[in-house]
Amino acid sequence: MLCSKCYTGGKNGRNNPPFVYASAARKLLQGFISGETVSMDQTQGNANTSPIPEKNILLVEDDAMIRHLVVKMLSNIGFCVTSFEKPGDALLYAKKNSRIDLLMTDVVMPEMNGKTLSEKLTSLCPSLKTLFMSGYTANVIAHRGVLDKGVSFIQKPFSIKDLEIAILSVFDT
Repeated sequence: MLCSKCYTGGKNGRNNPPFVYASAARKLLQGFISGETVSMDQTQGNANTSPIPEKNILLVEDDAMIRHLVVKMLSNIGFCVTSFEKPGDALLYAKKNSRIDLLMTDVVMPEMNGKTLSEKLTSLCPSLKTLFMSGYTANVIAHRGVLDKGVSFIQKPFSIKDLEIAILSVFDT
């Protein structure tokens, strides 16, 4: 089943309840629009038509609007997404959830940069792959010493197709 969870820092550092986007809702809506009867049992299957096998993505982005947009894009492609505003919260989550296939992280964030986050998460999940994203160009990021040459990177803004291509290339390496 496809799923997405979005955690943001709430008042006093507490997390707000997660927003859940699921394929079940999409199937029910499609059935309603077409006039077909769709049972809850029919919504349990995978609605993903993408060639991507079920993968779990951990998204870390400090900008709320971008984070929610990327969650929707990843969900529409067919990924199970858990997202956080703060790198520290993502680390705590990863310590309890070892099934993370891809870290998609902003490079420049207030609490910790994406490279450091990736290194810490890779020590917890050695097979973890990382896709970095930034509004800065890859050359600017490389000159700051945040990213090593040859890492997977997508520049913001990006389309859903560009995102899918970037993720497929990460899993092909």
